[in-house]
Amino acid sequence: MDAALAALGEGVVLLDARSHEVLFVNEPFARMVGGERIFLLGKRLEDVLSLASASGAPLAPADLPWAPPRRRGQQGGHTYLSVSAEAPRYVDILANVFDWTAEDGKAMEQVVVIWRDVTERRRIEEAVRVHAAQVDATNKDLEAFSYAVAHDLRAPLRSVAGFGHSLREDCAERLDDVGKGHLDRIQAAVDRMAQIIDDLLNLSKVSRAELSRGRADLGELAGRIAERLSRGSPGRDTAFRIAAPLVAEGADAGLMEIAMENLLGNAWKFTRGKPGALIEFGAEAGPGGSPAYFVRDDGAGFDPEYTDKLFIPFQRLHGRGEFEGSGIGLSIVKRIVEKHGGRVWAEGRPGKGATFHFTLQEDAA
Repeated sequence: MDAALAALGEGVVLLDARSHEVLFVNEPFARMVGGERIFLLGKRLEDVLSLASASGAPLAPADLPWAPPRRRGQQGGHTYLSVSAEAPRYVDILANVFDWTAEDGKAMEQVVVIWRDVTERRRIEEAVRVHAAQVDATNKDLEAFSYAVAHDLRAPLRSVAGFGHSLREDCAERLDDVGKGHLDRIQAAVDRMAQIIDDLLNLSKVSRAELSRGRADLGELAGRIAERLSRGSPGRDTAFRIAAPLVAEGADAGLMEIAMENLLGNAWKFTRGKPGALIEFGAEAGPGGSPAYFVRDDGAGFDPEYTDKLFIPFQRLHGRGEFEGSGIGLSIVKRIVEKHGGRVWAEGRPGKGATFHFTLQEDAA
């Protein structure tokens, strides 16, 4: 037994459960506490750790995971202890109580304590915590900046729009067709800027929104959105084929409606002018077995060479004269999907339509 315990890479200590006297230690443990194995035997483990502790403070038995009372076969909890003041190392302590038969045949209750040096893990955890705090602070700064910019931009936009409206009303008789055309372009630019501001604010809201997980029928959401789109253009020759019901577990229905509006709205936009266009929504087996939902259309499509640009804010693969939009919608979809722990990707060919796939979780294969 001694040979087997000595060969382990983790620190191992065998204690008398009542007195906490060290009966055996292996070399990795001795290195962790900065002592020699021979000098650790017979000492109480609390005393050994008090000497090795980075703080130098005495350790009360009740603070340690092998503290009595314990039941035989009971596994103790985990606790962290910093040792060595010069170069603090953190050990993760796990205790296990069991019956041990001594050489004289008497049953003794003893404790095996396993020690793992987790200094690097603690360093990484702390780095992650600091990074998360920095990201949170940055996000709050960006949020404040977004609202400040939006407020500061809306005021001059309203002024431009107001003076343009006054100019059209008060000076209409003195404006020729060229002048009226300039006013139309000014108003179009104002409307486009207002839409960009709204989209930026929506992107900011989605980025900081907390998930409210539940059950969301994506098929029902898609049906409602399709009805709204069709009602807005009653004469349009475009059909929807929607799989319903299509329930997603652990999904935020509010955020998913925003994502579906952007995906179906894109499909509706890029099938404009195509007689007998078809827009589909459904699901199929995705990576790792989780469902992969899709929105497919047979409209304008896109060059697959530029697929990576689709989800970058303000990146457009079609001219503004062909199709309206700010290039924010798919960025919002990406943020929502990633908040759910999934991913989104696209396939398309010019003139052959496009398919947008997304998952809401990525199961391990």
